[in-house]
Amino acid sequence: MMDKPVPEPVGKTCAALRAQGDKLLADQAPDLKTWVESVLEKVRINETSLLGVLAEDATACYGGLIQKLRTEAGTDKTQLAVFAATIVKNKSIFVYRMAVYLTYDTVTKTLAKLKNDIGALLVANRS
Repeated sequence: MMDKPVPEPVGKTCAALRAQGDKLLADQAPDLKTWVESVLEKVRINETSLLGVLAEDATACYGGLIQKLRTEAGTDKTQLAVFAATIVKNKSIFVYRMAVYLTYDTVTKTLAKLKNDIGALLVANRS
């Protein structure tokens, strides 16, 4: 089965995210795992940092954000937000999946779950 071409708004979103991420990644890290780890070292409490494009396919562009938070109990936690820009019934939408960041595996597992969610969303909304 051949992939359909990436819809124009999804492709533009991914290109814009990639350009932003490329500015951040330039000469910083050789791979995404190293980049994520370097972002974690630099981001401060109550700040959010863009991870850039995590994946792209014929149906969506996937990006990520990392945020460090201080809880009401006074403990610090790191929140991962992985998002997808996609088209559903000719409308551009963003879908987010959040997780507490524990290790780099959190990124890959959350991304895999979001890809599965997007697949199900698109199947459920076929015209």
